[in-house]
Amino acid sequence: GALKGLFLVLITTPFWYSGFNTMPQAIGEVADLRNPMMLAKIVASTFIAGGVFYASVILATALAAPRDVLVNAEMGVASAIEYAFNSFWMGKLVLFTGLLGLLTTWNAVFFSAARVLFALGRARLIYPSFSNTHPKYGSPHVAVLTVGLLCIGGCLAGRPALIIAINTAALSFSLVYLLACCAFMRLRQRSPELKRPYKMPGYPYLVIIAIVVCSLMVICSLYFTWIERQTLIPVEWLLMLFWILAGVLVWFGSGRVRRDISESERRALMHTR
Repeated sequence: GALKGLFLVLITTPFWYSGFNTMPQAIGEVADLRNPMMLAKIVASTFIAGGVFYASVILATALAAPRDVLVNAEMGVASAIEYAFNSFWMGKLVLFTGLLGLLTTWNAVFFSAARVLFALGRARLIYPSFSNTHPKYGSPHVAVLTVGLLCIGGCLAGRPALIIAINTAALSFSLVYLLACCAFMRLRQRSPELKRPYKMPGYPYLVIIAIVVCSLMVICSLYFTWIERQTLIPVEWLLMLFWILAGVLVWFGSGRVRRDISESERRALMHTR
């Protein structure tokens, strides 16, 4: 049971680290990125700091309250703090800070999703209307409103739908990470002469390790979702299939729009800030 629980949490890990996925979209807002190596160091440092923080929270929770209190608690950290300080409001304060943390994640994902639609529209990979900017504020209002409406619909769907969305998103991120690692390796082999301002340490061994780990994450996501749902075809699989089909339809449906500009023009638009 403990091992199964560990894997059930592990397969959702890519979703919880999805905030790091907003960095490429945020870089698009930067006028001049002079030191990409510094960016890589910041990302690595953030991962380390996050791991230390979570480990510290687990240790502090285990030391703050007896095991019986934690086992029977719905919110372990809040219950531990409430028990340690003997204060109902201290537990609520922990929940409030947790809510603020969720809002920051939501804000980052909202920003990223809107900027992705904006960039795809500007590159004519989807309908150009997504690249329209507000005449007064300069924001991609069509993309922002689209993402906002989808967020509202997701919030109204309730907790069961949220769990399904988290599992599906985690599977999607694992698959995207795997494809990115494979594309990285393939690009290095096909175009070794390209200018690369960032030199990856441990190449190619670190990339191979990443491919193996991401492959295991995809397999674990598929397997343990199937075990947890106890159905022939879990809802997450169907949702993932629907998402893939939607992407295929958008790709072929926007073929005429893509052909309106050349590849060189598209690259110039994608690099425009």
